Amino acid sequence: MAVTVSEAEKPLVYIARLSNAEKNALYEHGDAFPELEVRKQFHQAIAVVLHDRLKMATENFVLADDLFFNATPTNAHYRAVVNRAYYAIHHSIRVMVLSQNHCEADGHEEAIQELKKLLKDEQFRKKCGLNENTITEISRARDNRSVADYSPYDFSRRDGTTVWVAISGNTWKSTAEFNLNLAERLLDAAKRFIGLV
Repeated sequence: MAVTVSEAEKPLVYIARLSNAEKNALYEHGDAFPELEVRKQFHQAIAVVLHDRLKMATENFVLADDLFFNATPTNAHYRAVVNRAYYAIHHSIRVMVLSQNHCEADGHEEAIQELKKLLKDEQFRKKCGLNENTITEISRARDNRSVADYSPYDFSRRDGTTVWVAISGNTWKSTAEFNLNLAERLLDAAKRFIGLV
């Protein structure tokens, strides 16, 4: 199925995959042709993508929270909580990375690595309220999501290796709680970072 992108959506589609090198080239172009207001349009597109990513993070968190507290407590529900909470984490990370770098990390591991780099900066840590140890928790949440989505058990093999990965809790309920609590912290950090809290 072909995807049609309107003229209004094109900047948003473009910014979603803009690398640092492309961003710098765009700035140079904008400096050469100030009448085109390239920087202004670029930052407007970033603002829209930030809003949309934050919305996705919030919706995933709300769904995970609702499943955890209001659904029938079965392992299938807890696995769904693990999954949705992880995606709240993922989109929260992307909000902070895009806001700071003005370009997005392309994929899960790339987003985590970009956040890891940013967390080395004390000013960044102060602004978002996270510490460098958060990366270890995010990696655990990602492993939890992988096991929840792909394994019929509470453990799995890491892709392409013989390394075994177990869920972070003793039960699916405690694992879901881990991911949900981390999702709430990351969502709060993203909101704080972009000035909504």
